[in-house]
Amino acid sequence: MTNNKQLITNNKKGIVSLGAIILLGGIIVEIALAIAIIVYVLNKGSLSLRSSAEALAAAHSGIEDGLLRILRNDIGTNPYTYDLPNVENRIAKITICEGGSPECSSLTNAQKRQITSTGFSLTRSRKLVAVVELDSITRLMKIESVREVPL
Repeated sequence: MTNNKQLITNNKKGIVSLGAIILLGGIIVEIALAIAIIVYVLNKGSLSLRSSAEALAAAHSGIEDGLLRILRNDIGTNPYTYDLPNVENRIAKITICEGGSPECSSLTNAQKRQITSTGFSLTRSRKLVAVVELDSITRLMKIESVREVPL
């Protein structure tokens, strides 16, 4: 009979330790899941910042390319719109228009040009607008402003 009592006591201890192991395992899984979620959120935030910076760099590239095209007189119709090629998932869409035209109603001087460049990278986009004045005789170009505008 004493062996039977010992066996029952040992079984109860085993059942209690099984519950403790399941409880501790659940807590460990919950902590691991919480850490995984925190890491995911932090990575997503840094990817968003990086993507936004890459979109701004693509927009800057578009402005620089537009300046070169104006200097070379390599623009066609007014407004002249084109895309820079896709480089590492970054794209720039550029529009160049001349002052006095309906598309650039804010520019009254016919010697002024406006370059609008929108850079895209993954899920982010940034837009820059540059206004330049170009002397048609000497081809001297003065950059009046480069500013970021909201989309």
